[in-house]
Amino acid sequence: MKESLKIPHDEIQKLPFLLKNLVEVCRCMNYQVDVIDRNFIKVSFTKSFFAGANGDIGINPINPHFACEVVNDKARTMQILEKEGFRVPLGKHFFISGVYSEKGKKLKDVFSYARKLGYPVFIKPNRLRAARFAEAVHSEVQLKEIVERIAEVDSIVVIQEVVNLPEYRIVSIDGEFQYSCRRLIPKIDGDGLKTIQELIQDFNTKLGRNAIDATCPYILNQFKKRRLNMNSILEKGDSLPVNSTADLRRGGSYSEYSETISNATKKWLKKISDIFNLRVIGIDVFSEGSINHPENLTIIEINHNPGHKAPPIEKVQNIIKLVCQKYFNESDIQRA
Repeated sequence: MKESLKIPHDEIQKLPFLLKNLVEVCRCMNYQVDVIDRNFIKVSFTKSFFAGANGDIGINPINPHFACEVVNDKARTMQILEKEGFRVPLGKHFFISGVYSEKGKKLKDVFSYARKLGYPVFIKPNRLRAARFAEAVHSEVQLKEIVERIAEVDSIVVIQEVVNLPEYRIVSIDGEFQYSCRRLIPKIDGDGLKTIQELIQDFNTKLGRNAIDATCPYILNQFKKRRLNMNSILEKGDSLPVNSTADLRRGGSYSEYSETISNATKKWLKKISDIFNLRVIGIDVFSEGSINHPENLTIIEINHNPGHKAPPIEKVQNIIKLVCQKYFNESDIQRA
C-alpha cells in the first residue's frame, strides 16, 4: 500500500486509533503514506519523512528522542519534577533485578519502605506503558506477588503513596494548551443477570492485549470490601471498579472535556514543557480542586505520546495536522 489516496477505506479502519487519524490527515494534506503494517507507517512530503507507530515511537516527530526517553523513565521524571518544585506523590524507586543498585534502594528495601508508608501503597514498573502491573496493594503478600511479576519485565519499581483524588490529563503543543479531561477508572456495570466473571470477560473482549487481570490485587480487594466473588451477580444499576488506574487503554473513561484553561495553568504547563524539552506533552495529574489553580495539582506522569481519545475527531486531526505541519515546515527550513 503506497499513497494515502489509494489505501482502501477498510484497510484504514483496521489501523490503531492514532495511526488511522494520521492517515486521514495525510489524505487532506496530500502527504504520501506507506503502510508498512497495521502498527507502523511512513509519512513523506517533499524530501522529508517520518515514521509513525503504535506504542513508544508514537506519531509526534517534533519531540526530541532524548526527551522522550527521559519521561519514559518514571523514577527520573519524578526526581526532576521534585527538584524543580512541582508536587509529586510521596514515593521512591527501587532496583529489583539486574546488576545496578543503590544503597537503600535494593529489593529488600521495597518492603520496609512500603511498611513505612503504610498500606495500601501504589506500585508500578518504571518503564512499562498502558498501566501494566500498576496496582494499589493492601498487603506485603500482594506487594511481593506484583514485584515478582514486574521483575520479569523491568528492573526498577516505583513505590508511592495512594492518592485518592480526581485524575486529569492536560495536553499541550509547544507550550500551547490544547485540551484537558478528567480520567475515570474502569468499571463493569451490572445487569442483574450476568456474574462478575462474565461481565469481566465481556469487558476484556473490547480491550484485546490490554485486558485487565481478573485476579489482580485491586479486584480482589474490591471483593473483600464488598463481600463479592467471581460468581456474584451485580444488580442492574450497580457497578464495580476493576482497575486502580484510569488509563483509557485499559478500559478507563473520561469526562469534563475542555479546551479552555486558566492563564496560571498555561504558565505551569509551559514551564514543564520547557524543563523536559517536550513539544507535544500530556501531563497526568491528581487535583484537589479546579485544575485552573496549579497549586491544586500533583503530577502523576508525563507522556510524550498522548492518545487523544477524549477530544472530538476534528480536534484530534487538527492536533495531528499541526504537528505534521510543524515537522515538515521545519525540515524544509533546515534544508534551505
